[in-house]
Amino acid sequence: ISDSDYIIDYVKEYLEKHYSDEISFETIAENLKISRSYLSTYFKSKTNLNLSYYLSILRINKACLLLKETGLSVKDVGHSIGIDNTNTFIRLFKQLKGVTPNTYRREASSS
Repeated sequence: ISDSDYIIDYVKEYLEKHYSDEISFETIAENLKISRSYLSTYFKSKTNLNLSYYLSILRINKACLLLKETGLSVKDVGHSIGIDNTNTFIRLFKQLKGVTPNTYRREASSS
């Protein structure tokens, strides 16, 4: 029995490649020839995460790397992971990581 799941693999690969773009789950569903609602339900049933939450986690993890490895401003980090509104980025980052991007960067550089 294979652990591979075409739909899940496709979605994860697509998001990995396009996380910095404006993502339309509608487009992903069309690419897979399934409905948007089926895609959402299916993804949630297989991963226990909803699509937008999965995308947020992916983006914030990419942001963590950028904060650690580059001198990009918080605004630019947000842009490069596909979140153009800096306040939205900071709020989401704090929601998922428990600290602001600046605090994360300071703590990452001191450890």
